[in-house]
Amino acid sequence: MIENVGKPERIMDIYRSYEPEHAAQAERQLARLYGLQKDTKVNGAVYQTAISIFSAGYIFMQLPSTLLMTKLRPSIFLKIIAQGRLAADAGSDDVLGEESISIWTGIAWAAKDYRVWLFAGLQMATTASISYSHFFPTLIQQIGIKNRTTVLLLTSPPYLVAFCWALGLAWMADKHQTRSIPASISCIVSMIGTVLLVALPHLYWARYAFTFLVCIGTFGIYSTTYTWLSSTIPRPPIKRAAAIGIANTLANLASLFANYFWLDEYGPTFQVSWGILLAFQAFAMGCILTLRFMLQRKNRKFERLAREINLNHESAVQALEEDAQRALKNNFRYVT
Repeated sequence: MIENVGKPERIMDIYRSYEPEHAAQAERQLARLYGLQKDTKVNGAVYQTAISIFSAGYIFMQLPSTLLMTKLRPSIFLKIIAQGRLAADAGSDDVLGEESISIWTGIAWAAKDYRVWLFAGLQMATTASISYSHFFPTLIQQIGIKNRTTVLLLTSPPYLVAFCWALGLAWMADKHQTRSIPASISCIVSMIGTVLLVALPHLYWARYAFTFLVCIGTFGIYSTTYTWLSSTIPRPPIKRAAAIGIANTLANLASLFANYFWLDEYGPTFQVSWGILLAFQAFAMGCILTLRFMLQRKNRKFERLAREINLNHESAVQALEEDAQRALKNNFRYVT
């Protein structure tokens, strides 16, 4: 009962925290559609630089803000309850002593873990792949639709379908306790859509249909990978927070350079732009498959240790790395 107190309110707080950022993105799309670029007589890379400036401010606070949440209130007792629950879920039995670990130590631990950088690269590539959404109204205008209201209405269906896809995929991933398979499926779907957009530059309504594939694919990756990161690096909390902060920082860094994928000179088909997105999607796929391979190899190692080492031999258990000890004592395994 305690763990559910205020849960809807906390979830809504999270949603509200994202509203200003995404509202600003929508306003930039509308401003371009209604002639901002033409009125200001700013074109090409200069316009993209101006857009990128909006993203620069909050990128610098991604890592510090995530880390500070592990050190500051809302409340001491709620923090202890939450830590106990996370410890039970992650197969840990000693987390309260981790409060003394410094922020810089957590950052150093996260920076030394190759898995953190694989997740960060995955998030960066996914964010770069969704950069087309900043210019979606402009892309729809290339179909030949001039009515601005109609253009705005046509931007909605891909996101509605993507929402349903991401929700269903997240449910399936949780039910079957897998992350790499749904993420890989989504990545393949987005790559298929991007290839078709590059290959068929003049079938305008078909290109609009292909954007559905790109949209559901990229948001499908988002729906599984953040929980995958948290379950892969469950403790200590300061390291997990640093890992999430690093992943968020690199992901938002993509919003700085990805705007340059959509320069005016690449229009009206933007084949070069879609080709760049395809490269990032391939990189994301590589990160997913590498993580799956590495974590499966770790799980096989845990299975072997469980057969070979007797838990009563304390010295042999203590000689193992922390993850291996949790695997032996609490049957911990990585979600792949």
